[in-house]
Amino acid sequence: MNSQVSSTPEPFRLLGSRRSPYVRKVLITIMELGFEDRLEFIELTVNSRSVEFDPANPNPLGQIPTLVTASGEAIYDSPVICAWLALEAGAAGERLTRGARGCIETTGRASLAQSMIDLQLRLFSEDRRKDLAGESGYAAGHRARIAKGLDAFEADRHGWMSAEFDLGQVATVAMLSYLDFRHETIVWRDRRPQLAAWYEGIRNRASLRATEYRG
Repeated sequence: MNSQVSSTPEPFRLLGSRRSPYVRKVLITIMELGFEDRLEFIELTVNSRSVEFDPANPNPLGQIPTLVTASGEAIYDSPVICAWLALEAGAAGERLTRGARGCIETTGRASLAQSMIDLQLRLFSEDRRKDLAGESGYAAGHRARIAKGLDAFEADRHGWMSAEFDLGQVATVAMLSYLDFRHETIVWRDRRPQLAAWYEGIRNRASLRATEYRG
């Protein structure tokens, strides 16, 4: 009797926090690619000020998100995880990666959003310091850079707002929604009507509703 190889897709584990914009990017990508049934999500928070690493996390820097494949391979950093998921999905992943404007433009937009998320996290950490009487120059500089980035998105270069949903838009959603989640004092919708309208029009997408920040 001949043995048959199972065609069931292999599962994977994702370590992360529902409060993390990096993790949200990955979760949105998983839902967009229809990989929910393969996902085992493990809630894991990270304290950047702690020197203790969680032994459950194979990322050598102790950061999240970390994806662990069925074979035990650890993949880390959200852009790399999203790229792995897109490759795993074949044609569906190619559409999400390239969109209608090409890989370089999409990746560049995703990178800008990623850098703005980095700035937000540093700003959040700075704002939580109790020894500051007022806003530091460091924080003010971060706010200024975030504003410049928002203006760049508002310009809608290459017409990305009206194009097919792609990884650049995934990162943009994670970035904008994190402003609402952690930075209410940054009134980003002011003077950016196109970006605000795009966000309001897309925020009810199923993958976005299911991955909203928690906690």
